[in-house]
Amino acid sequence: MLFPGGVLVTSNNDQLGSVTGRIGYTWGPALLYAKGGYAWKDGNNISVTTNGVATAFTTNGNHP
Repeated sequence: MLFPGGVLVTSNNDQLGSVTGRIGYTWGPALLYAKGGYAWKDGNNISVTTNGVATAFTTNGNHP
């Protein structure tokens, strides 16, 4: 994303994944099942440049 003043912010997410599973049991007209899962994200690389020069920055990690 390019901001005014020549500030460019780029982000690269290397990995994104999820796994889900279901297990169930049926008897007569009834069905009982449970579903669970896990998701992860790894490798978020953020860089900032100002007019083509790398710029130091900090983040607080409170962004979705």
